[in-house]
Amino acid sequence: MINKIYIVTSIFYNSMSGEVFRKQSWGFFKEKDDSIAAVLSNKNDIFECGFYNMAVIEEISEGIVGRCDECYWFAASHNDDKPFKPNVSFCSKPSKLKNVLRFSQI
Repeated sequence: MINKIYIVTSIFYNSMSGEVFRKQSWGFFKEKDDSIAAVLSNKNDIFECGFYNMAVIEEISEGIVGRCDECYWFAASHNDDKPFKPNVSFCSKPSKLKNVLRFSQI
């Protein structure tokens, strides 16, 4: 059996230019459901009051340069009245990033 981890990375993505301006990998979980719950609840303010507007969870297989088996993407929209409570939902990977992998390690 191959062990996996789920790495959580926040991203500021500019949809007009297709560029990632900044990113921060916060940590990892051993269980996929725990990583999804952390992102959806904005655990420890991983979106930093709007500093990041997307997140990705990368499912990485154990090993040296482990394979990225799956990615789960999220978008966060912020409200100035509740900066620590963004609306977070699943989304598709931005098409301009279709050939980019391993956000947690670039």
